[in-house]
Amino acid sequence: MKKVNPIEQAHRFASEAMNSTFEAYIIHPDKKYASQAAYEGFREIELLEKDLSRYIDNSEITQISRLCCDREMTVSPWTMECLAAAAKIFAMTEGAFDITMDKDRPVKNGPVRSESGFSRLALDIDSFKVSVSGEPVTVDLGGIGKGYALEKMAEVLIEWDITDFLIHGGRSSVLARGACGGSGGWPVRITNQLKGGVITKAKLLDSAMASSGLQKGEHIINPRTGSAVSHSLASWVIHNDAAIADGLSTAFIIMKDNDIQQLCEKESAKAIIIDCGNPNVVFAGDWRHES
Repeated sequence: MKKVNPIEQAHRFASEAMNSTFEAYIIHPDKKYASQAAYEGFREIELLEKDLSRYIDNSEITQISRLCCDREMTVSPWTMECLAAAAKIFAMTEGAFDITMDKDRPVKNGPVRSESGFSRLALDIDSFKVSVSGEPVTVDLGGIGKGYALEKMAEVLIEWDITDFLIHGGRSSVLARGACGGSGGWPVRITNQLKGGVITKAKLLDSAMASSGLQKGEHIINPRTGSAVSHSLASWVIHNDAAIADGLSTAFIIMKDNDIQQLCEKESAKAIIIDCGNPNVVFAGDWRHES
C-alpha cells in the first residue's frame, strides 16, 4: 500500500495582505470547518495591517511616527505587543535590529553611527501608551510584522481547535504547529539561491522559520552605522516565535558569526548565514537532528 504524504492531505487556503501572499496548510478532517478557521485567521491579519503598516496614513504606526515633544497616544494591545517584541530584539541583538532606523532617509557624509530612535521612544506596556521625546521617530515594523501576524493567526486557529498546520507570509516567514499528521513536523528546505542547491532540510515542530536577504541588494540598513548592507547575503533563523525569528534573520545579516552563535545558544535558536564572498555556509545553533 502506498504511504500517504500528510502534506498532500492538508487543505490549502490563501489570502493577500501586507503586500504578500499568506497561505495556510491545515490538516483537519473537515475542510469546510478548516476553511472557516483560515478565513478568521486571515481576517485577523487584515485587521493587524490596518494598525501596523506605515504605508496606511491613519494606522497607529503612522500616528506614532508623527509624535514628538513628549506627546503620547494610546495604542491597541497588538500594536503594543509588536513594539515590545521589537524592543526585545533590539536589546538582544545590541541594536542590530532597529525598527526606528529610517531606511528612506539618505545617509549624509558617508556612514555614521547615529543614536537609535529607541532612546526617545517610550513604551508603557501596562497602559498601552506610546510617547516620543524630542523630534519624531520613524517606526517601521516591516522586519517583524509578518512574523507577528503569523503568531496572531496561529492563536485564532488554535481557538478553533485547529492544531496541525503550517502558515506563511510570502514564504519569508513561516510558522508551524503540530507534527504534520504525525510525521514529526512540517518539512522545509533551505536552498542556496546564490549558488543553487539545497543547504539543508528541517522539520518545524511548534516552531517558526524566517529568512532575510537573498540578493535584494541594499534593502537592509545597518542601524549601527546608518549604511546599507551592499553585498549579497542571506540568513535563515529557526525559533519558537515567528516574530523573533523575523527580527533575528534581519539582524544576523549584520552581526558577526561569533555573536550569532552565542545568541543562538542563548535563545535555543538555529541559523544559517551565507554571502557571495564566503564559500562556506555558516551554521549556528544545534543542527544535529536535522538532515
